Amino acid sequence: MKNLLLFGSLLGALLVFSAESCPSKKALVGTWDYVVSNTPEGDVRGQMVISKKGKEWSGKLIVNGQESPMKNLEVEDQTFKFTTTAQGYNVSINGQVEGQAFKGSVWVEGYEFPIEGKKVQ
Repeated sequence: MKNLLLFGSLLGALLVFSAESCPSKKALVGTWDYVVSNTPEGDVRGQMVISKKGKEWSGKLIVNGQESPMKNLEVEDQTFKFTTTAQGYNVSINGQVEGQAFKGSVWVEGYEFPIEGKKVQ
């Protein structure tokens, strides 16, 4: 019985450790170059910087040298989503991370555009 309790405790600790150190979530932390395609102004390039302190995610979106904080940043498995205000527009972005790249969508004032990015740091 003691062995069974010890095994259960070790298994529980291992599962908690594994969930906290999930590589797919850690892979999102860093700096990402991105391109939003097919906008009326052509392709829009910029950077996303995402960090994590404890369980709290934060980040900023950089467009044409202007920084906008990410709001409501949510990360689940290999997906992320957030809102921000960029160049005077309300923006929503979501993406799916695969290795060192991501693909997703950007919604700006009722219009949807594709976004792709690559991790640079």
